[in-house]
Amino acid sequence: TDGINTIKATVLPSGACFIANFPTTNTKPIKSFSATVTHISVNPKNASHVVVALGQYDSFITDHIYRSTDALSTLPLPIFESIQGTTASKLPQMPVYSCLIEKDESNIVIVGTEYGMFATQNADDAVAENVKWSEENLGMSIVPVYQIRQQTYGNGWTTGVNNAGVVYISTHGRGIFQCTKY
Repeated sequence: TDGINTIKATVLPSGACFIANFPTTNTKPIKSFSATVTHISVNPKNASHVVVALGQYDSFITDHIYRSTDALSTLPLPIFESIQGTTASKLPQMPVYSCLIEKDESNIVIVGTEYGMFATQNADDAVAENVKWSEENLGMSIVPVYQIRQQTYGNGWTTGVNNAGVVYISTHGRGIFQCTKY
């Protein structure tokens, strides 16, 4: 991001493309939003699939979470669509500070918001408005969640990892939590 609301991509001489948040001669805007971009999550198995979180309160900002399934596209530019939802199980209107595409199941997206954790099991639904969200604050209280990370390395003696898939959640004032569901 440019620190405010534009996502930029960098194309390397090899043709590889990645989303960047630093200025280089190879970056170019690929999407502007009406709110501050607070986080970008890239699918570990498909770099074309990204989820973008938007922060800030404002009465004209109704959507705070977007997805793209063609983020590496250059012509035409990638399409980003809201996955806020429109049913009773939509994501409430509030800043989203962090997002995570689950490492083994891209349909699962976890977000950290002003009012805690929310998750969806159908982020890849063909109709973006059909995405359904559920509150995931059990054992954690309703507290702002500013960062979500997942251990993506596999367990094994060669990697030294024994917590593959564990999700770590950083909160404002309540500490750090872990979720072993994934």
